Amino acid sequence: MRELFTRYRQVVRPIVTATALLLARIVPFAASNAQVSRLAVLSIGAAVYEELIFRLVGLVLLSLLFVDLLRFGRVAGSGLTLVASAGLFAAYHYLGHETFTWPSFVFRVAAGLFLGGVFLTRGLGVTTVCHTTYDLIWIAFFWRLSPM
Repeated sequence: MRELFTRYRQVVRPIVTATALLLARIVPFAASNAQVSRLAVLSIGAAVYEELIFRLVGLVLLSLLFVDLLRFGRVAGSGLTLVASAGLFAAYHYLGHETFTWPSFVFRVAAGLFLGGVFLTRGLGVTTVCHTTYDLIWIAFFWRLSPM
C-alpha cells in the first residue's frame, strides 16, 4: 500500500503543480496571490476525490442497491442511482462551513446529474477533467465575488 501511495504522489504532484503554475500565468491575480494558488490545488484534489467517491464508487454501489438488491428495473434503477448520487454530491458540499441555500443545492444537484451522465457515457477521466475545469474557471473568474 505504501508503494502505491508513493507512486500516486510521484505522478499526481507534478500534474497538480504544473496546473497551479499554468493557472497563475493565465490569471494575473493568481500569480501574486498565494491563497488563490492554494485554492487551485485544493480544487483539483477535491474534484478528483469527489469524482472517485460520487461517480466511480457511489454510482456503482447505488446501482447495486437499486438494480440488483431492490430489483428496480434497469431504467428506473439507473435513474434513481443517478438522482441519488447527485443529491448526495450536492449535500456533501454543506458538510463544511457553507450555509445551505436552495439555489446552490439545486445547482449542485444539476451539476451532479451532468457529471453522472458524463461518467456513464465517457468515463471517469473525462468526468474528472470536466469537474476540475469548472472549479478552475470558478477560481479564475468568480472567487473574489464569492461571499465565502
